[in-house]
Amino acid sequence: MEVWQEALLRLEALHEQAVDSGIGNASEEAIAGVEEMLTAPLAPGQQADIFRSQAFLLASRVYQHQHQLTAAFRTIDSSMQLVRRHFPDYGLAVAPQMDQYAFLLDLYTGQYEEAIALREQIQQYFQLLPVTERITLHQELLINNLIRLADLKDRTGDKIAAEELIRTTAHIVNHPAVDREHYYRFQLFRLHYLYHHGALNSARQEAEYLLGETSPRSIHPAQLAALRALYGNILYGLGELERAENYYLQALADYQQLAASPSFVKEELLRDLALCYQAQGKYEEGKALLEEQIAAVSPDDPNRDWRLADLYASLSGNFLSHFLAESGQQSLLQQALQADRQARQHHYAYRDGLRHLRDIQTSAGLEDFSQDLSLSILYEAFRHTQEMTYFFEALEVLEQNKNIQLRAQLRSDQPQETLWKRVAIDHELLPSKLRQNHQTLVVFHPTEEAMFLLAISEKGTIFNKVPITGGRLVKLIAGLRKKVHQHPSQADNQDLQAFARFSEELYQLLLQPIEGIATSRLLLLPDGPLAYLPFSLLLCESIGDDSPLNDWPFAVHRYSFNYQYTLESYLHHSARKSRASQQGILAFAPKFKAGQLRGDGTRSAGTLHKNAEEVNYLMGKFPCNAFVGEAAQLEAFKAQAADYAILHLATHAVANSTRGDDSFLAFAETEAPADYQLRVSDIYELPISADLVVLSACETGLGEWQIGEGIVGLERAFTAAGAQSLVTTHWKVSDRASAQLMQYFYDYLAEGLPKDQALQQAQLHFMRTNESWLSHPFFWAGFVQKGNTSPLDFGRKQFFWPWACFLLLGLGIVSYLWQKYQ
Repeated sequence: MEVWQEALLRLEALHEQAVDSGIGNASEEAIAGVEEMLTAPLAPGQQADIFRSQAFLLASRVYQHQHQLTAAFRTIDSSMQLVRRHFPDYGLAVAPQMDQYAFLLDLYTGQYEEAIALREQIQQYFQLLPVTERITLHQELLINNLIRLADLKDRTGDKIAAEELIRTTAHIVNHPAVDREHYYRFQLFRLHYLYHHGALNSARQEAEYLLGETSPRSIHPAQLAALRALYGNILYGLGELERAENYYLQALADYQQLAASPSFVKEELLRDLALCYQAQGKYEEGKALLEEQIAAVSPDDPNRDWRLADLYASLSGNFLSHFLAESGQQSLLQQALQADRQARQHHYAYRDGLRHLRDIQTSAGLEDFSQDLSLSILYEAFRHTQEMTYFFEALEVLEQNKNIQLRAQLRSDQPQETLWKRVAIDHELLPSKLRQNHQTLVVFHPTEEAMFLLAISEKGTIFNKVPITGGRLVKLIAGLRKKVHQHPSQADNQDLQAFARFSEELYQLLLQPIEGIATSRLLLLPDGPLAYLPFSLLLCESIGDDSPLNDWPFAVHRYSFNYQYTLESYLHHSARKSRASQQGILAFAPKFKAGQLRGDGTRSAGTLHKNAEEVNYLMGKFPCNAFVGEAAQLEAFKAQAADYAILHLATHAVANSTRGDDSFLAFAETEAPADYQLRVSDIYELPISADLVVLSACETGLGEWQIGEGIVGLERAFTAAGAQSLVTTHWKVSDRASAQLMQYFYDYLAEGLPKDQALQQAQLHFMRTNESWLSHPFFWAGFVQKGNTSPLDFGRKQFFWPWACFLLLGLGIVSYLWQKYQ
């Protein structure tokens, strides 16, 4: 057994060499040796099982390094099973296997919650040991687990937990028994954390401390190279470009002196150096470095597409910067376009190889920078040539990274391999459909530095770069939403003027640029913070100090607004799971007990007084199957939702901004929440066939913001389940105003208006027929229409039966009189 143990240690060292240097044959030799060990004739028993579990663990790490993920998971499972034979309660005996399993889940499946749970379990095992024993006997696993757990918490949005773990680890690594390698590994992680969170001055202080003579420890050469490279990044971020270049060159020299260093580390360093050259105007030096790296990427590299996407994106940025500096040298712009298209081609090829949704969403998030760069290049190309090809190409770029999960769900009737495929926009179909519907498409894409605005109608095309930072846009929208909620029933002149300032500025940024080509119907694809803005409340003109609210020039007076998730869903109607068998309305208006929830006159809590009136109105005028009060049970909705063309829910709703899947609609209350709360995760499973779903409740258009998806909540869930169109809300709406507004909305639908125009006319009618103070946007602007806008025919059908009855009665009278006088 001792011989085999020595051989295992040698193979572990060989594997570490393969990881550090990227030497492929070392990895192959390691796996061949491990496979031989697993078939070794060992006497059965605990000692043999523990040895084989260690061999399986090493095999998993080697397979993972070779990107053989199925084998990596299979061998780690085998390792854990062998340990379980002798340690059924797990504990620290299985912690190394749990660490590897969590690493695989995190890196290759996107199952972050499961990985976090495993790492937290490992920490619980360590808590059972005295501090000294933890550090002296298990420091490598202890520190690595804390670092990876902090990283996971950070990437899943729990910054508070991440920083608490960083403080805990900082205390541990300062123990004198901690090895220098683990100490500096943590310090490098903490520097990365500060750098990526924009705390550049703090990161600079930490890096200078570690690089200076005040540090009492001797640093490993590879870690010194990494530290210098990271310090170069920090200096680059602070604008100290010459010093950054100096540290990049020092780090590169450090790596070249090492006997073995990972090629991807040097490649990343060279790319950073090229960007530093570019920022200093040394375009040719930067170009030469990047082209050298592109040529060096091996055709057999498993990460080839990812690496080339990154390198080509950097090269396209070099050409664009050079083009802008040279005041319009067209050859440089064409080179930028070519490099950018190569970058996108490789990124999409990389994404096509992914099979897990979270990985694809993460990929979209990582591509944000290169996407913004693509738009900048296409904007310059369009500005200089006015060629529509560049406009449509920009639309396609924007479509790729939005609503990834939703797009896959809406393509669920298609083969599996098409679910993540890139989007192609028909250059003839889009203008044709817009012209047919008299619509203007307006697409917004905010970035950190500016906002791209793309618009097209039968009157013309616009491709603008609006000079507003993402941070300023967030502040404007947050300020506007705050003013909307500021005691709307009793708003004084100061409050109204503050609201008007926000509203006018946003109109000038968002809609004024398209006035020359705008039709009366706007089709909007907002992104980022704009997803939280109902455009109908924007003010087209300045207002006087004493102007009454019902005279304010809100954008709803000029335009109807339809919101879409994707152009794909606009151009090609979403596939239905089935068609509704009933063309009428299925309506629910639950009754809620006073005092059980806080009542504030909105549809978020407490007793609702007008939701029953809202539904009774529908029953009186349209074909409607209604469930009111205690009859409005969740089970009744689930049983009949698939059968109706229109679903109308006048109830309470709760939007969860941190976990969108926990948002819910409330039905008539029962003992158990699961029996009356319709959660997002449940809606996805419903066979919805509705042409229209009206969620007349609070914040039904809000939820959790997710990378690659946008807002995840009730609205999106109904869309994914099959709803063709929705009317939802942006805030806690008034109970009374909602009831009245919805009555007008259905009346205009019955007249045959498209859904967006029916909502527009309902909002205008509401302002015309109420006192001036009810023209405050809080009461009407929260409702928005998403998805298909086609008119519904249920209203006209309503009047067939009354007229038929009159006709039959008349025929009966005529027949009676004819027979009598005969």
